[in-house]
Amino acid sequence: MAGKLLESRAELRQCAAEACPALLQRDCVGWLDQIEPQIPSLTFRVTVGGKSWSDMEVFIDGALANEPSMGKAIDLDPGPHTVRVLVAGLAPFEERVILNEGERYRMIEVPLAAPARKPPEMHRPVPLATYVLGGVAVAGAVSGAIWAAQSVTLRDELEHTCAPACSEGRVDELRTRALLADISWGVSALSLVGATTFFLLRPELPVEVDVALGPEGGLGVLRIDAF
Repeated sequence: MAGKLLESRAELRQCAAEACPALLQRDCVGWLDQIEPQIPSLTFRVTVGGKSWSDMEVFIDGALANEPSMGKAIDLDPGPHTVRVLVAGLAPFEERVILNEGERYRMIEVPLAAPARKPPEMHRPVPLATYVLGGVAVAGAVSGAIWAAQSVTLRDELEHTCAPACSEGRVDELRTRALLADISWGVSALSLVGATTFFLLRPELPVEVDVALGPEGGLGVLRIDAF
């Protein structure tokens, strides 16, 4: 009569036990059959980002209820109740509901927004081609400088020894050294342009981090992919 249907059900189940007198059992069973359909209950449908979710904690009037995580309804007394749903990493859901007698399996919809995904950290790794072409550019410049120096040395020698009647072979040697210097510098310049182009046009890529757990769960390896 006071609306404490859950407590009444528990008491009636005791007096309906076989240890009680038969007359009392009969009355208690009849009252129990009348009370059972009047006990209201709640069920929960929790969604995160539109998808069903079962990893949650449900509190009814401050007390933890285990039934929702197992898909079961919660029987409650009629009247007002405060419902609080917790999902790790999300803002809590709280609602005040009023249950009427006989209101069975009332559905509480708990639509939670999915957590905003943090944009991946980006970086612009230096392409391997930049290192390769840069190395070629340096090697070409050094080679060009060497051939140029040898060309100058040979030209000075020819000017002081046989010019203007030097042999064709000596003149060809001078021309070859000068040509090799020009080719080396040309390769160096083109390689430098290519290395610079690859460097400036390199794309942004997400940073990929692999973490490996060492013995006893400790942090073992941290690797960041640069390519």
